[in-house]
Amino acid sequence: MKDHGSEAFKGLMDSSVRVWHYKLDKQVISQGATSLDRFRAFKIFISIDLARMPFDEWEVFVKNEVTKKFHMKAVDIKTSIVEIATERCNENKNEVNNPKVGAPEEKTEAEDRLSNYPENIRDSAYKILKEGDAFEFM
Repeated sequence: MKDHGSEAFKGLMDSSVRVWHYKLDKQVISQGATSLDRFRAFKIFISIDLARMPFDEWEVFVKNEVTKKFHMKAVDIKTSIVEIATERCNENKNEVNNPKVGAPEEKTEAEDRLSNYPENIRDSAYKILKEGDAFEFM
């Protein structure tokens, strides 16, 4: 900032990778991944990693960039997109209709992060940690 000024910083911000594209770029799909492996990774990515993305942007991003990255066909993922989109809409309605009132409960950082994931994902993760092999799953 001292050497280049605010205009150079603004230019750097404008040319930087957006957070959603950054998250997508971080996804690694191995050469030997089966269609089911890619499908499972796709579902986790669009439901968890993109959970905070505005819905209108989410739909366009998922149908275009994300499907391309995971090498998925639109017909194969149509049901999942509709299912997750419906879940997101229902969650948004619940937040609007049932706003949290009163003093917020104190949560640990881990509890706060975990609460952002859907219950079925948390249950699956707990099951893998309890009964399975987390490294094998990854």
